[in-house]
Amino acid sequence: MERLASLISGGGTTMNEIVKAVQSGEIPDMEIACVVSSKSDAGGIEKARKLGIPEDAIVVVEQSQFRIGSTRKIDREAFGNRLLGVLQNHGATVVTQNGWIPYTPDNVVEAYQGRIFNQHPGAPEQFGGRGMMGKAVHATVLEFQRLAGRTFDTSVVSHYADKILDGGKVVKRAKVPVLPGDSVDTLQARALPMEHRVQIAMLQDFVRGQLDVLEPELLVSPDEIPLLEEAMRIAREQYPHG
Repeated sequence: MERLASLISGGGTTMNEIVKAVQSGEIPDMEIACVVSSKSDAGGIEKARKLGIPEDAIVVVEQSQFRIGSTRKIDREAFGNRLLGVLQNHGATVVTQNGWIPYTPDNVVEAYQGRIFNQHPGAPEQFGGRGMMGKAVHATVLEFQRLAGRTFDTSVVSHYADKILDGGKVVKRAKVPVLPGDSVDTLQARALPMEHRVQIAMLQDFVRGQLDVLEPELLVSPDEIPLLEEAMRIAREQYPHG
């Protein structure tokens, strides 16, 4: 029996759908180990309670508690050790990052190599990296398409968490159409339910031992990279917190 830990930072909508799928048996041979939030005021905490997750299995680990020295930089190893302690104490065998904002420390990635997955609202090969989370990803997609003068479907994915931000191999993907007149909000609203289904389908494949690494999805040609960089710059300014 696999035991799942879901890492959240916000509303926990994907965590909510995953937990319901586990509880209903839609994801077989799996139970919930814990829900870990990087913010004490995350809306997902109340969702976890309403789903019946025991209070001692809902844990807040804020990376700001691990700032050191005059630079106030994060002690990533200490942050990782705290996360590992929580995950291991609750017997987690697989980890999903569902709207998890912190950059997961290397020691956590190493400990759960091949068993820790990140949810991303775009094609991470080109629409990933620094600042690319939440609405910022959708804003980048729309701004790039405006700058490039062409439209294409975007993607939502599940990929292995990696020491390189958004650098892990994609294991599950679904296309999301971009429609004329789309705003960041309308695109996000269309993508989010598909994100939920992708994460559930990934976990179904995981417990069956049927995960496959997918070929990279390159939506931007080499000569369009400057346009992509400009789109990312604009999106980061618009949505600095995703």
